[in-house]
Amino acid sequence: MPATLLFARRLKNNEIYDRQGNKLGAIQDVMLADDISSVRYVVLGFSESLTAPKKSFAVPMEVLTLDTENECFVVDVPKERLAAADGFDPSHPPPNADPLFDASTHV
Repeated sequence: MPATLLFARRLKNNEIYDRQGNKLGAIQDVMLADDISSVRYVVLGFSESLTAPKKSFAVPMEVLTLDTENECFVVDVPKERLAAADGFDPSHPPPNADPLFDASTHV
């Protein structure tokens, strides 16, 4: 089966859900490595509720699973874990993805 190719411009605003089906937010941006040879991470715009302020998280591409049936991405980090985390200031993006998404740190 051939690989699914995605236009980078179409990644923006794609929704991301946790494994339990909770919507976490959407991709706000795609961050490239400085040599532009690879995607460093995507920026997840997360909000716990409509009234809560939005948080930004640096999600490595390798932890995202493409759900072609529902046209979204899935990540193995529960919504509660993101709600308890700080995220980052979008005006000062981090150089690397958030360790919160490291598979070895999942409970």
